[in-house]
Amino acid sequence: MKTIPAIAFASFVLGTNVILARPANPSLFSTNKDIGWPRHAGSVVCHPSAGTYLVSGGGSNMWARTDDFHFVYKEMSGDLSFSAGVRWPKPGGNPHRKACLMIRQSLDPDSPYVDVAQHGVGLTALQFREAKRGNTQEIQSGFSGPARIGLEKRGDYVSFWISNNGEELHPAGGSFKLPLTKPFYVGLAVSAHDNNTIEQAEFSRVELKALPPLAAHVRGQVQSTLEFMPIASTDRTIVYHTNVNIQAPHWTRDNHLIFNCGGRWYKIGITNGSVPEPINIQDPGLDDTPEHSPDGQYIYFNSERSGLMQIWRMKTDDSEQTQMTPNDGHNNWFAHISPDGRRMVFLTFDKDVKPNDHPASRDVTLRMMPANGGAITTLAKFFGGEGTINVPSWSPDSRNIAFVTCTMIFGPN
Repeated sequence: MKTIPAIAFASFVLGTNVILARPANPSLFSTNKDIGWPRHAGSVVCHPSAGTYLVSGGGSNMWARTDDFHFVYKEMSGDLSFSAGVRWPKPGGNPHRKACLMIRQSLDPDSPYVDVAQHGVGLTALQFREAKRGNTQEIQSGFSGPARIGLEKRGDYVSFWISNNGEELHPAGGSFKLPLTKPFYVGLAVSAHDNNTIEQAEFSRVELKALPPLAAHVRGQVQSTLEFMPIASTDRTIVYHTNVNIQAPHWTRDNHLIFNCGGRWYKIGITNGSVPEPINIQDPGLDDTPEHSPDGQYIYFNSERSGLMQIWRMKTDDSEQTQMTPNDGHNNWFAHISPDGRRMVFLTFDKDVKPNDHPASRDVTLRMMPANGGAITTLAKFFGGEGTINVPSWSPDSRNIAFVTCTMIFGPN
């Protein structure tokens, strides 16, 4: 059956198939169009009774500061859940072609957005652009090519869900805060990652529903995710997700991570599918005490002497006490110096956090600056707090940082 490109202005019904164009049609989505400047126009074939959509899309990529893709969408507002199975009918193709469930502020190619993207090679990630014309970032799942992917939007947070082998959809661990004004756009997206061709992805059992607003007193279950990030790219990778509280990630010299859970310590590899193993000691000697520089000349510590909590440095004889983080209206905690002595990462809380307090389950920012002072770089924003980086968590080669994030889960809808 011949498909109709996005530039068509009619909707045709042939048997049980609906070929979407701009006017409304009897499917979940109201229209479709190319976003950006794909060389070849995209299209979609819909099977409403089965909830299946075969989406064809061109475009060079969905990354960096602008996007090229085909979008099948509707306007929405408020909270929602969105899920589908994803399959590439034709083998081969560009390994980085993307099939996505997307929430997008606007139809501009540089719009803020968040999506779950499944690549041609199976790589699955929560990808997002925080601000217009900002750079895209991602949180990679530890699972390749899950049978089903999903997004859930609750307030300003969007969380990432997956399922495999007939299991129920469950949190993958990735979440991101993206405040959106209403209305925003929700739909299916396909990008070929090659502007000279068209790629097709099949989305099956597509489910999209609005969720009722949460009552003010409702608080969900806080789940924990162990992640790491190369500081050169700031792209995050999920190592382990659990429905209990974990804290204090620490990178070992044999390239494993250890963390605390319920007073016990566990060790886990950083490769996909690793399973944590208990360590038969109660305390591996880690705490959140002041930290020495690798050369032994300085001690980094916290103090509220200038108002809010800030990071200070002094010589080991208590001399040359110097404030390292600026009075920028934030509380800054947990300074950790890279093994090569060049950089310092730390956790930033809002100014309403009480001095000498570092609560759990809060909006926080992971930031970095030169160990001797200088410009601050934002690495990531997430739901976290106490336990996120309360012990040294640099990799031995100073290229990666490990941390724990939290996701608020509200149960079945």
